[in-house]
Amino acid sequence: MKTVYICGPIQGADTESNKERFERAENYLAELGYNFINPNKQPDMGSLRDNLCHRMRLIENCDCLFLLYHSSSSNVANCELYFAKGFGTPILRADKTDRNILLEKNATKINANIA
Repeated sequence: MKTVYICGPIQGADTESNKERFERAENYLAELGYNFINPNKQPDMGSLRDNLCHRMRLIENCDCLFLLYHSSSSNVANCELYFAKGFGTPILRADKTDRNILLEKNATKINANIA
C-alpha cells in the first residue's frame, strides 16, 4: 500500500481551517486506500530545524507528496515540496477549486473534494 505525505500550511491566520483541510485530505486518501502521514499529528521535535529534519525523513520514505492548495504561503510547506521534488517524489497537487487533484509528473486527474 502506498504512503502519502500531506503537505500544506499548518499554522497562521487560519490554523483551525488548515487542520480541517488536513483531516479532509486524510479522509480522501483513506477512501482511496492509501496510508498517509499528517504532519499535524507528528510529535514536536523542539526546534524548527529538528522538525524539518524529521519531516524530511518522513517524506523520503513516502511514495508521493499530497500538496494542499494555498501551500505556497507556507515556508515549511515549500521546504517539504522542494525536498520531495529533489528526490523525484511524485507530487499530487490540488487545483484552485480544490475539486481536482493533479499528479504533477503526468497530469493525471483524480476527482476529489478535499478542501
